[in-house]
Amino acid sequence: MKRVALAIGLAAIVAVIGLSTALAATTISAGNSISDQLHSDSWGKSYLVDTGTHFTGDGRVDQWKIWAENTNRVQLVIYRHSGNVESTGWSEIARDGEIRTPVVGENTFNITTPIGVEKGDFIGLYFPDDDGPVSFSLSPSNAPFQRGNFTGRVLFTAESGSTSTAFVDSSNRIYSLRATGTATEASNNDEDDEDKAEKDKDGINGNGRNFGTHLSGDEADTDSESQAQGQANFKLSKDGESLKYKLNVANIEDVRSAGLYKDDDGDDDIDGTLVASLYGNDSVDGRFQGTLAEGDIITDDLEALMEDIRAGNVYVAVFTEASDGDPEILGWLMAKGHGDDVDDEDSDASSVADDDDDEDNDEENSDKVRGWEKHDKEMKEKKEKKDE
Repeated sequence: MKRVALAIGLAAIVAVIGLSTALAATTISAGNSISDQLHSDSWGKSYLVDTGTHFTGDGRVDQWKIWAENTNRVQLVIYRHSGNVESTGWSEIARDGEIRTPVVGENTFNITTPIGVEKGDFIGLYFPDDDGPVSFSLSPSNAPFQRGNFTGRVLFTAESGSTSTAFVDSSNRIYSLRATGTATEASNNDEDDEDKAEKDKDGINGNGRNFGTHLSGDEADTDSESQAQGQANFKLSKDGESLKYKLNVANIEDVRSAGLYKDDDGDDDIDGTLVASLYGNDSVDGRFQGTLAEGDIITDDLEALMEDIRAGNVYVAVFTEASDGDPEILGWLMAKGHGDDVDDEDSDASSVADDDDDEDNDEENSDKVRGWEKHDKEMKEKKEKKDE
């Protein structure tokens, strides 16, 4: 009898494992964990897309979840991207047929007519009211609510009446949003051995090979009023054996060194340990704009470095004669869901152009800047009230 019972027990375990495997193979998803992340948007009547997560296969989305901080309305939007330029190449594929009114806390919405998606499509949101309800966190926690460029994980449209793809800014936010559905038969069988090997190595089927950051004095968290800027792009090879980089800077003087630094204690302070040098053989005297350095990262343990980068614990810092031992500009490395190539022309120094060359755009951008300043102030006030 004991042998029979044991055989039945083993059969049951095998059946459960088989069912779990089958379910995993027939579902698709995109998004993040659902929990209270403290922040929510005061930037309303606008759209956003999360470029840091995408659907894992072709299929039909029939459910989505959020954590809501208020009861303002929200709608799921599905996006598709083509090309390597962050701000362009976006198209709206579909959206939930209903605009939802959530309750405060966790919400699950079933989609009446499932939405067809392709592997690599992105999820986004539409906020039709003055404030957005969906909870989000910042990565790292001291990151600005907006970056003033398109290097952040989440892209935003302007407030009040923009079209769904007219993105004007970005931020490194992680929204409490997730969408799930049923995979089509093709997406269950379309991974060959090479795809699977790359997925095992990079986590998200190769899209985890592109990283980047925008560098500024604000990110360096110093009292400096430096107008210097930078853009750093990194690309991991398919075999995971090499990491190429390109570092562009502008409006900077007397550069002395640049490197990758690890935040050892996880407190987001800029007192990290140098893990790879990017520049330092020659000093740059005087004003400089352009490509400061490019090449392959030299490190004893690239695998460990990549783990730290993916965990958000690595930043790029550029030091100058005037910065006196502190970074003049700094930026935290983030995965880029739709990926910049290191050699992409749009990542050249023109993307961090001299302020003197941007005077014609000042009037055009002033409304956006004022809006973001208002947004920052309102978000800080909300957080202070919540902390009380």
